[in-house]
Amino acid sequence: MKKSIFSILLLIAFLIPSNSEAINVTEIVIPFQFQDARPFSDGIAAVKRDGKWGYIDRLGQWVIQPEYAFSVGDYSSGLAYVGNQFLTTGGVPAFGDTKFENARSFSPKGKDALAAVQVSGQWGFIDHKGEFVIPPKYDNAGDFKDSGDGMSLAPVKVGGVWGFVDKKGRELIMPNFDYAWNFAGEFAAVMIEGSVGYINKTGLYVINPQFIHAGALHNGRAPVRVGDKTGYINDKGRMVIPAIYHNGGEFNDGLAPVATDSRWGYINVNGNIVIPPLYDNARPFSEGLAAVEQDGLWGYINYKNY
Repeated sequence: MKKSIFSILLLIAFLIPSNSEAINVTEIVIPFQFQDARPFSDGIAAVKRDGKWGYIDRLGQWVIQPEYAFSVGDYSSGLAYVGNQFLTTGGVPAFGDTKFENARSFSPKGKDALAAVQVSGQWGFIDHKGEFVIPPKYDNAGDFKDSGDGMSLAPVKVGGVWGFVDKKGRELIMPNFDYAWNFAGEFAAVMIEGSVGYINKTGLYVINPQFIHAGALHNGRAPVRVGDKTGYINDKGRMVIPAIYHNGGEFNDGLAPVATDSRWGYINVNGNIVIPPLYDNARPFSEGLAAVEQDGLWGYINYKNY
């Protein structure tokens, strides 16, 4: 009965007035049927069914059947790291017999994308041909992200501390952070002495370290942990959405998942709830769809503002 009422509420539509002119409509586009589900990337999403991972398209049709017992990577620029190698969207090994111990997704998307890979315990970066552009010499590495200015930096760990390099492997921000996250636009979150702040591409602090935890700045907002609650700051470090949520994810497509008590919904950049907290779990929107969990199963919803 609970599932029926829930489905009816969704399919009739959450027609929730956000102002005098606009309404927000949410509907289930891929039914709840998966044990786990991740955000869409390149029009494909990794999902888990019967204990194995595969990939579906936006219609919920299998692109690659669920046959992997281990966790798989997200597709980016037509490639995904699965097991110990990169696969094409057809499920074919992209680099022949070349294997890696671990790897991240290719980023930023496009022909110049690079992927961080691990070989013999060390991390480096490869191109779309599977060839090293930056040799494996780091203890750990993150992703190059597109910031719109043509200057992509990736976090790397050397000697126990983190810094940033460009696509030529030049060390542009010296390693001196306890931890560093990927750049999102012009800023990257970094941790030092247990507190998180944000730096720009010159390595200068734009928001001083002061948070227990903080996420990436997307859509002009970043989730930060204050005490046992989550709120959102803008790029000036000002709290623009109060820390009233038990948990919260990063903004994408103008929305962020937030938890009120044990239920998840979504807010917009103004802090207004536009999708009510009806889910057991929720992930950020990506490519217009979001993975949400209800009664132990995952599916996908969309969101439209009229």
